Amino acid sequence: MNKEKAKMIYSVIDDSKGFYINEVDKSCRSRMNVPFRCLYDDGLEHLFVREAERQNLVGLRSSKHISLIKPGIRASIYNGVPYLGVKRLRDFMVWFKKHFR
Repeated sequence: MNKEKAKMIYSVIDDSKGFYINEVDKSCRSRMNVPFRCLYDDGLEHLFVREAERQNLVGLRSSKHISLIKPGIRASIYNGVPYLGVKRLRDFMVWFKKHFR
């Protein structure tokens, strides 16, 4: 299940044509924490987190100390995060890219 949840988020990132960026080699990607950037734009990332919170999507953090990508966003999709919650995040990411590109 965790593999499928992570795949949902990484697919949006990988298919975003550079809007979402994850610099972690595919062979080293985590199934529990998915770090990414929005066009390397801190302001856009803060907007992403704020808009996500308005949609009641929690577990996202804008952090200056995550992995190789700074400051960035981290989606934590641990075991307790339901599949439908990750699906909602995926759908939000697609919506956000469409409206804020």
